[in-house]
Amino acid sequence: MVYSASSTNLAYANASTTSYFTRQVIFDFVGLLIMFGISAFNSKGLNKFWTNSLKFLTIFLLIFVLFFTAPVNGARAWISLGAVSVQPSEVCKIMMVLWLSRELNKRHDNKKKGKEFYLSSVIVTLLVIGVLIIFEPDFGGLCINSSIVIVLFAVSVLCSRKNGKIGNVLFFGSSSLVVMLGLFLLKSDSIVSWMKENFHSYTIQRFIGYQDPFTHVATSGKQLVNSYIAISNGGIFGLGIGNGIQKRGYLPEPYTDFVLSVTAEELGFIGVLIILVALATLIIRIIVIGAKSNVLYDRLICYGTATLFFTQSFLNIGAVCGLVPITGVTLPFVSYGGSSVWILSACLGFVLMISSRQKDQRRQRDLEVM
Repeated sequence: MVYSASSTNLAYANASTTSYFTRQVIFDFVGLLIMFGISAFNSKGLNKFWTNSLKFLTIFLLIFVLFFTAPVNGARAWISLGAVSVQPSEVCKIMMVLWLSRELNKRHDNKKKGKEFYLSSVIVTLLVIGVLIIFEPDFGGLCINSSIVIVLFAVSVLCSRKNGKIGNVLFFGSSSLVVMLGLFLLKSDSIVSWMKENFHSYTIQRFIGYQDPFTHVATSGKQLVNSYIAISNGGIFGLGIGNGIQKRGYLPEPYTDFVLSVTAEELGFIGVLIILVALATLIIRIIVIGAKSNVLYDRLICYGTATLFFTQSFLNIGAVCGLVPITGVTLPFVSYGGSSVWILSACLGFVLMISSRQKDQRRQRDLEVM
């Protein structure tokens, strides 16, 4: 879909119609190398040195992007590296999964041994990272990373109780509903009024457009209204690949933020349903792998990764449907982008590593029985 969503506007600009598609193929190929490369290491995950190094690298990148880069669309969120732009909040996602999982696992182990383990340094680090993301501002990144933190803390507490695995799955489902409810409440006038006084003007315009897009159809509501039109045009079976209308200058960022709108217009409800089922299957499979693990660290990594995929998918899908504000979050493995694909691939690599280790352990038990 990246080629179909981007080729028309590139043709209007007298540029190569395959440039974004070619880049995406390269990004995806590198992502596969990252995923299978990580999964090939049958270790117990990253040690303390590497997770702490990733933490300090993330904080450095968040500070660098805030003070030494130019704003793009009202936010200082990207570091340009030539053909690729790196978003520090993307690096923050995998850091949050790996580093926080290790810290909470250490707390759990110390508690079992009767030792004290204080989370004050962890909480301070999380607050610093949260403040840096807010000042970019990156509302989508803040929502995703906050969701990961909440789920990991809750799972670490539930694992210390009986029926911990069942509680983990129930919590994941209930917390997902709470997150969705909280985002729906952003439509209220009082919350939007408060945000007008405390947040960046560009961020506020997105919330105003989300709250009442048809009143602001010529300004902040233009993106959402054109997304509605694209979805409506597609119907059940779509107009056919390449036949979409809204991507031709009407729908901004048709190959990134709104690639699902283009998909709905060209492939219809059936095409969108296939994507949603694929993402749901992936998320459920990650949760199942985590639930099967008897090692807290592995379980936290799986649940953190599932939270990352779920929240990112929900924010993108909800934005194109008008359920949540537009946050600039990409749709996993569907939208154009390099750093997002690489981070998600790396997270999947760690999940595959855990799954491979579980299979080896089951095979070993079967051999012992024989």
